[in-house]
Amino acid sequence: MKAKLTYRVLAKLPHAALVLAILCLMTILCFLFPEVLTTPEVRRSLPIPLIRQILQGTILTSVFFALAGYLTSKKAKLCLGALLIQLIVLFLGGADVPIKDEFSDARFQLGLDWFVLDIFLLALIFIPLEGLFPLNRLQKIMRPEIKVDLTYFAVGHLGIQLLAALTQKPAQIWFNGLGTIPWTPYVQSLPIVLQVLMALFISDFIQYWLHRAFHETKLWEFHKIHHSIKTLDWLAGSRLHLVDILIVRTIVYFSILLVGLKSEAFWGYLSVMAMQTVLIHSNLGLNFGWLEHIFTTPRYHHWHHHDRPIAYNKNYAVHFPVIDKIFGTQYLPKKEWPSAYGIEEKNYPESYLGQLLYPIKRLLK
Repeated sequence: MKAKLTYRVLAKLPHAALVLAILCLMTILCFLFPEVLTTPEVRRSLPIPLIRQILQGTILTSVFFALAGYLTSKKAKLCLGALLIQLIVLFLGGADVPIKDEFSDARFQLGLDWFVLDIFLLALIFIPLEGLFPLNRLQKIMRPEIKVDLTYFAVGHLGIQLLAALTQKPAQIWFNGLGTIPWTPYVQSLPIVLQVLMALFISDFIQYWLHRAFHETKLWEFHKIHHSIKTLDWLAGSRLHLVDILIVRTIVYFSILLVGLKSEAFWGYLSVMAMQTVLIHSNLGLNFGWLEHIFTTPRYHHWHHHDRPIAYNKNYAVHFPVIDKIFGTQYLPKKEWPSAYGIEEKNYPESYLGQLLYPIKRLLK
């Protein structure tokens, strides 16, 4: 058992070295071109000295993984690629790369800082967890569908400023004209934890009906993309059509603003929501016991992705299974997991662009 675990770890070193090297290079570029590549909101909240320490540690880790992988695996090209990228990183300044003190932000920023930060933290948490407690032990990190899902992840993060403008601005403009909401002082007097739970439940209730509409109306052509994935892991939740994202985020964001949360509670809600969305799609075979009747868990949501009719249009809730229970859409066999995922449709496009255009073509027929 220990020998197999050691082999699996060693086999993943070249990929880990290359991914870390690419993230290091992206971080360096953010330091060099902050006016174009970074967003003001994210940039202002980052502790730069800590980021430099993390960058230094990541550079050393990547180099160590590359050297160890070169000696213990057959994927020498990946290891050499990682080392070459790290040479470029060091040439550009490494962890001591200078950052501009004064600059004017471009009209639109790419959001590379948010992309690097989020994928680094999520990978740091979920890749080890999926390695230690996998549902599917044979599933690889570099699975066949990972390229298209990384594209979805990148589009959702690198286009964050544009997506935020499209989904948040309408609600912000409306609320600015509305003035003070009567219940805001009462809501903001509640403990932060209670505000976060309130936001999660209200957003989940709204999202339940939106999710159900995407399954049970012609909107399914757009949401079908999310269900086309055949292998679930921490990246799988990123596979969403832009129409799906725009409709759901706009309406959910409107409902959250209507709650009248404190800013700390709002950011707490966003953090929990994002983490749970990743968790429920992950390749984790953990048994959550009685908790899975209170909070949505991987087993609960995996049934939502099952490719058999018995689980179609079930388990819409993202946070609280009780919503499905109330409206008769819960399906959770005891201790069982679905055997396969995906949709039964031949010749479904596998590329990002193909999936983006496919529902539009279908609806125009």
